[in-house]
Amino acid sequence: MTEKNSGSKPPQRVTIRDVAEAAGVSVSTVSHVLNNYGDIGPATEKRVRQTMKALNYYPSAAARRLTRNRSHLLHFFLFAEEGLRHPFFYEVISGISKEAEREDYELILSVQKGTDGLKRWRRSLRRSIESRVEGLIITGSLPDSEVLEKIEASQIPAVFLDMPCQGPNCTYISADNVKGAELAVEH
Repeated sequence: MTEKNSGSKPPQRVTIRDVAEAAGVSVSTVSHVLNNYGDIGPATEKRVRQTMKALNYYPSAAARRLTRNRSHLLHFFLFAEEGLRHPFFYEVISGISKEAEREDYELILSVQKGTDGLKRWRRSLRRSIESRVEGLIITGSLPDSEVLEKIEASQIPAVFLDMPCQGPNCTYISADNVKGAELAVEH
């Protein structure tokens, strides 16, 4: 169960076992309630949900990723000196974030500036792989060809915005600047 923090160690999180014990049911029953299987009686389900609320219990996203083999995580890499201050990048990230949320995905954002170096970037990509992200979104100016090679080697599906790429897990999206200029002149 949750214990008060004495300052020496962080408080322990409430586990599914704690909920099961407090509700007087099995861990399997709590799991079935969490996953909305519909095979638990209404009174038991209500008791389990009330216990979860009383204990302030939230399921572990990491545990769910392991059991479901789905992370619902996307990692957005922005390679740009101006970072989020540039209105274009802000609008792109805002739009992607809204769509990700609509589809029940979380968006991890990494802003990589040229001065950050490859070491920081490699660490971010490693975390993406360890977290089992389901997709990478990359825009800006890649600092080095090694970055592109590492992305392709990760075998995580990647979408490049306004930068060509190659490889079986790679797609790119680009604006039609010529058509845009034609439309602007016609207007």
